[in-house]
Amino acid sequence: MVNELRDRLMKPALLWGAAPSNSHCATDSYFGRVDLAAPGDSWPYWEGTPLKPLLQLRLPAELPYRPQALNDVGVLVLFCHPDVLPGDEPNNTCWCLRAYPPGAKLTSLREPGEKSDYVPLTLPFLTEDYPAHQDVKEELPEEFSPKPGLKLGGWPCLVHSEIFWAPFNKHPAKPQYVFQVDSIPEIGWWWGDRGCAYVGRGTAPGFKKEWFLSWQCL
Repeated sequence: MVNELRDRLMKPALLWGAAPSNSHCATDSYFGRVDLAAPGDSWPYWEGTPLKPLLQLRLPAELPYRPQALNDVGVLVLFCHPDVLPGDEPNNTCWCLRAYPPGAKLTSLREPGEKSDYVPLTLPFLTEDYPAHQDVKEELPEEFSPKPGLKLGGWPCLVHSEIFWAPFNKHPAKPQYVFQVDSIPEIGWWWGDRGCAYVGRGTAPGFKKEWFLSWQCL
């Protein structure tokens, strides 16, 4: 029974963690810092407020695993408003995700005002991941559960229900989950009360370059 569930439900995932203070692992991946942009990309603002840098991920070709939805992405950066969490707002409003292709010539991006606290990330490691029961509508052994943290691929670590992409889970873009960003205590960032955010990419024709964000909390 357990082996059958493992064969049927396991998905690979990459997990990152905060690097220790004495780490010399230069991955150019960070919690709380974004310093790369395409020429012409400026720091994102929303209603006059500069967005907070949440994440910069460099995704080299030699990653041990890469979700198919990220085959055309070499660097991914994510910003969010420091005081307003996304509701149904699209990308480039109170949150902003930019995905740059492998080999893109990127320039330095300077954060306006006082720099945010940031933490370098460790090199990612490959792990087996399993769903929450909400995603498969069946009871699962305790050892079968999605891993929390900063994760590419695998299954989303749900706080409540399965992800409902607004409106009413009938979004014309038909987003599919790609990665999650948990609350990040190392930089003082929380998605509500110990929540987690899920980022999806459109799969419907005309939306395959569009990104979508949903989050849940206690």
